[in-house]
Amino acid sequence: MTAASGSRRRPGRSGWPPWTRGAAGIVTDGYCRDTAEITAQRTPICSRHRGRTIIPGRIKVVETQTTIACGGTQVSPGDMVGCDDDGVIVVPAEVAQEVATHARAILLADMRARRKHYDALGMKPDSSVDYDAVERYYADL
Repeated sequence: MTAASGSRRRPGRSGWPPWTRGAAGIVTDGYCRDTAEITAQRTPICSRHRGRTIIPGRIKVVETQTTIACGGTQVSPGDMVGCDDDGVIVVPAEVAQEVATHARAILLADMRARRKHYDALGMKPDSSVDYDAVERYYADL
């Protein structure tokens, strides 16, 4: 994750590609450029804006493995960060197990309800309503 400093949002870069340093994707409170290339290489990313920002010599690593503010939320090392097309969520490490239990129940209930809608409308089920696959996934953890 990268954070903006001061009142201006600035891009950050602490190693490329990010998964060489243990990351699964990128979340930034700043801009993302080269989005066509990022999409083509299937890099998961969530950014505040898309834009062309080049600030040669101004981007540097200040510190790593420390608590930051990103998008108005405190994020600490060990926190769980999830992202999809709807946004980003940060779950503090100390409550992650409890949140995961509730999230699993909500996900499965939602999938079952949506599956009933699919069936009522005569729609072919897809992976978004395959609650059996999700239950198998959790059983294997």
